[in-house]
Amino acid sequence: MIFDTSFYRFIIIGFFNTFSGYIIYLFLVNLFFNHINSYIISYIVGILISYFLNSSFVFKVQPKFSTFLVFPLVYIIQFILGFAGIYFLIDILAINKNIAPLIIIVFTLPIGFLLSRKV
Repeated sequence: MIFDTSFYRFIIIGFFNTFSGYIIYLFLVNLFFNHINSYIISYIVGILISYFLNSSFVFKVQPKFSTFLVFPLVYIIQFILGFAGIYFLIDILAINKNIAPLIIIVFTLPIGFLLSRKV
């Protein structure tokens, strides 16, 4: 089964992580940086939060240095898709910079789960 109970825990933790990342993005984009730099910084912080929460609560494994080093690599695909999506939605379609990341989440969430469970 592709989606088991860990998927539902992933969704719950994902909401928390996404909300945290979104708040960081809004803070950065409205006070300090452009949307590209804000997305990159908030994404990196989100990876760190995600690793520890997913290890502990979703997949119920002890966080280890070796998996910590691999975990960000898993999100490269998700980041590339999200980054391209942010650019496309904001710079091409002129979607509001505060709304675009929420649209991206719908597409990147399942990819993130499938990749995360392999680490």
